[in-house]
Amino acid sequence: MKEFLNEFELKDTDINLNKYYFRSGIKIEQNMVINDVFPFRYIIYDNFQSLPLQGWKIHLSPTLDKYPSVLRRVTEILQKERVSFKYVPDTESFMALSNKNTGVSQFGKYITIYPCNKDEFVKLIEKIYLDIDCKTGVQIPSDQKYKDSDFIFYRYGSVFPKQEITNFNEKDHQIMDGFGELGREVKKGYFTLPDGIKDPFERFIFNDETVQEVKVKGKLTNNTFSINKILRHSAIGNVYEGYDDLNGKGIIIKEGRLGGIPLVNEPLYRAQKARKNEFEFFNKNHNKYNLLLPRAIDYFYEGDSIFIVVEKLKGKSLREFISETPLAKPKKSEKEKIDFINTLKRIFDEIFEFVLQLHSNGYVLNDISDDNFLITSRNQISLIDAEGISTIEDNEWYLMGTDRFMYRIPKGIRSDLKDIYMTSQLILYSIIGKNRGYFFDESFYEKEYETILPRLPVGTKDIFEAGILLRDTVLRGYSLENLGDKFKETLFKHNNKSPVKINVETEKDLNLISRIENIETVLLKYYSNIIADNPENIFKFRTSDYLDNRLSLIYGLPGVSLCLHDFNIIDERQLLDTANILQQFAMETDNTSKLNDGLIFGKAGLALYLAQSGIPIENNHFFFSMIKKIKELNFDNLDFANGLSGIYTSLKLINTNKEYPKINKWVDIVRKKLESITMPISDYQGLEYGNIGVAYSLIFAEQKDYNWETIYNIINEDLKTVSEDSYFSGLSYNIKEWPNIRSPYVFAGGAGLILPLLHHYHKNGGHNWDFILDLVTSLDSPFTYNYGITYGSAGLALVIMGILLLPDIPDEIKEKFEYILTHNINYTITHFQNNSKVIGFLGDKQSFYADDFGNGGLGILKILKLYKKYYEGRLSWDEYNFSSLPPLR
Repeated sequence: MKEFLNEFELKDTDINLNKYYFRSGIKIEQNMVINDVFPFRYIIYDNFQSLPLQGWKIHLSPTLDKYPSVLRRVTEILQKERVSFKYVPDTESFMALSNKNTGVSQFGKYITIYPCNKDEFVKLIEKIYLDIDCKTGVQIPSDQKYKDSDFIFYRYGSVFPKQEITNFNEKDHQIMDGFGELGREVKKGYFTLPDGIKDPFERFIFNDETVQEVKVKGKLTNNTFSINKILRHSAIGNVYEGYDDLNGKGIIIKEGRLGGIPLVNEPLYRAQKARKNEFEFFNKNHNKYNLLLPRAIDYFYEGDSIFIVVEKLKGKSLREFISETPLAKPKKSEKEKIDFINTLKRIFDEIFEFVLQLHSNGYVLNDISDDNFLITSRNQISLIDAEGISTIEDNEWYLMGTDRFMYRIPKGIRSDLKDIYMTSQLILYSIIGKNRGYFFDESFYEKEYETILPRLPVGTKDIFEAGILLRDTVLRGYSLENLGDKFKETLFKHNNKSPVKINVETEKDLNLISRIENIETVLLKYYSNIIADNPENIFKFRTSDYLDNRLSLIYGLPGVSLCLHDFNIIDERQLLDTANILQQFAMETDNTSKLNDGLIFGKAGLALYLAQSGIPIENNHFFFSMIKKIKELNFDNLDFANGLSGIYTSLKLINTNKEYPKINKWVDIVRKKLESITMPISDYQGLEYGNIGVAYSLIFAEQKDYNWETIYNIINEDLKTVSEDSYFSGLSYNIKEWPNIRSPYVFAGGAGLILPLLHHYHKNGGHNWDFILDLVTSLDSPFTYNYGITYGSAGLALVIMGILLLPDIPDEIKEKFEYILTHNINYTITHFQNNSKVIGFLGDKQSFYADDFGNGGLGILKILKLYKKYYEGRLSWDEYNFSSLPPLR
């Protein structure tokens, strides 16, 4: 979901640097506040309120060897002047702002200084320039260098802005340009200024990202090369595309910047050294290994950076190849799936052979990931990133590596074993396209593959077992003798065989009901112990806090509260007390600013929750806020999550509350507005952000007299975005950005498209089983993004159960749908975790164990209870149970 695209995810790897704390020399005063928020320590003086919302900031970027002395000296200056600032307090924080994963807007900003105004900025930056001697610094891509200094940079932007959440559920703070116009602050990989704001030192400013063709001269050949495109902005050095002027052939230019990826004993030139290392390897080993290596052409220096020039190879990265897997697409042919598996086998056979060849020659690769390999247009496998290659005996690049392929790697592991381990992780990741769960659960892969292997070509098991072979060789200390032969034998054990299908009865023999009952017992006890009859304990539940918002109806504490009541863990009085606590929490300034006007992430959802919990109208502050907003009838967003469609749903449901006044007038006004809107409402598709959310809001909680023709036309607007597909395989999250990706999920995919149809069929009938079969078949995926309701397997199960409750379902279709349903239930509960450390299910991005309704255990428990009723023949249609919203009454 788009709320998580910009979330900061902690990198919990097992490889950590030993912390060394820098001595700043700061003298504690009564008029200062010291606060640590990784990776910075903030020193804020009591004149903080005089800081501007926007203005000039100074960034200091001394290299690691110079940083301690610069920090002590600048601290003296700033403390004397009582100027607020922040700095990185230890080596771990310093490295976090210096590696290849650092964003270009943060790279090198080890000390940030906040002058109160322009005059103080000009005075202070000149004083630092004159008083502090530092000859080496890291280039800060987003800033302007001050005079000829190597470590003093500056930029204009927001200082401590007041963050607001827009009705598109995006963090927003506006900045005013020099003409008094407000607009969003834009951060680039180069220095730029808002219109009308002048650089006080009158330096040249870039206006856009257009790269005019630039000619450079090689150091080895004296040939010239033309650069015409930036392929990737990177903090430690950009990657460019161009051509060789001598022959017109395509080239790739990779940069290594001063100060990148530093070590304490080598703070300056490691990024350049890594690029030169990559160049030398490609240059000396072209055509010497089984993998294709790009030809090393030349290198040159410009400023503080080195640039290497290598041959451009045409093809797609292994990451792209894996993302286009047919395995998760139900209607892809068996031949396409078998071909994909066989291609993966060939790829991994060649990659591991290359790794073993390296080892036999005394080298290690160090960094093995799906970004480092390319499948060329001629179907050759190529290594395209080799900056971490080193000798086994003196492995200076040992700490290099892609985090997501190093989960649970033993500390201090031998270099060659590290390569083998990372290869195993790449192999195990390749089928399912995820592996974060392995960080939390050592049996994650076994659980995942146990449930999906019967649904995939038999050769898939070979890939799984080959990956496990390499992993266990490292973890259990098996002999490396003949490992290559063992790997190849395992990898090619089965070829060209179709999956062995299992029928519904076989799935039912998996003791699903007894396993569900066990999970139900454990979770109910666990959640009862958390709340412990104390409404204040509501804050102990683990929720999906998108944009730091704990008050989402779906992903936050309101949904948790409604689930606890539905499961009889809290009673009516406790539900009311919890609602009062959460409303008080919501009305705190910092929390109110995190709420937009909508249903899922905003005030409309909170108003509905408070009404459902027994808060009287006189005390429901957010109901008044919603009605006030409705009266304005000024909505820039119409979607279900954050816009008018969701607000309309909240209005209708509150209107059924006998303790609240009838608001038919506003319900009718909003309905007419929604029925007359112009399609499409956004670039997104699906229930949460697309046209389908509008359709769903118009049919949910309605009687039989709604305008079905209008609603179906709205649904069809999203359906048309995939009309050129040869068969329906789901919706894209955003057809413009991801034209080749299809999703099955409730909030963004095929299940969400089915949901308004499902409600219509249960109200008015008229269902066409051939049409339904085409739609539901798109949900028949062996694995899902997560296990929850909104974007996971539990949500697919919910929709399928609703379809199975329709009358007159043909036996053959019923059997097929029950097969899909049972698989999703089995897949979900297989990943339940219950041990001394954690209880529950992994949430969004598998980044933590979640309790919330949308992604976590409470929502999943609701679906498991419904499935148990279905299995026992006791489940009947209730539109609230099949709403994808927390339990309503």
